[in-house]
Amino acid sequence: MRMGRVLPAVAAGLLLWAALPALAKGASGATIVGEGLDGPIVLEENGEPGTGTRLARLAEESKFFEQVWGSDDADSRLTAAPPEETLGPMLEVRYLLPIGPDEAVAVIQAIYPRADGGAVSYMAPGQDLGSEYQTAGGWHRAGPGLGAVLSSVGVPASVLPAASVGQPAVPAAQPTGGESGDPTGWERAFPWVAAAVLALLGGLVWWRRRPPATGSP
Repeated sequence: MRMGRVLPAVAAGLLLWAALPALAKGASGATIVGEGLDGPIVLEENGEPGTGTRLARLAEESKFFEQVWGSDDADSRLTAAPPEETLGPMLEVRYLLPIGPDEAVAVIQAIYPRADGGAVSYMAPGQDLGSEYQTAGGWHRAGPGLGAVLSSVGVPASVLPAASVGQPAVPAAQPTGGESGDPTGWERAFPWVAAAVLALLGGLVWWRRRPPATGSP
């Protein structure tokens, strides 16, 4: 393949690579409303996967990430159509998802904690994620820890399955990582990596276009 074809492809891949850190981050906040609540429940925490915060646990147990990006996890995925079981009270969670340094979008998810057969969640497909991305959406079976997470953020017992009442609470403190607005190690390192790749590409272009060497007179 000619270098002239390789370089544009590499450059396009580099631009996509640059967008991934912002797209892969978890929510920076969420608001929960719905039946049985005294008022909105607001979470302002780092929701990145693996941080262990209540927001991160809520996203993980409710299958937020699978519904946003899509997943082949057959254990949690249901169907595009609503399940036939009785769903019970609904909670609406409005996540704030960063898609750039100074930009975020709202992504809405419905949670049914008391659904017959176990809690389920739903996200409408096609919600805007920026950069031409959209939510995958669908119905999913929630994780076993969802009730405990909802209880820890203030959802009353009347809305939760009986088995989740009295389970250990999820800590509000953030055990790992920085504040939700702080750059991760990857985000701090990316400009240097990108500069090195671009410098390499520039060197390859110069090497391909350098004038041929001439022999000694």
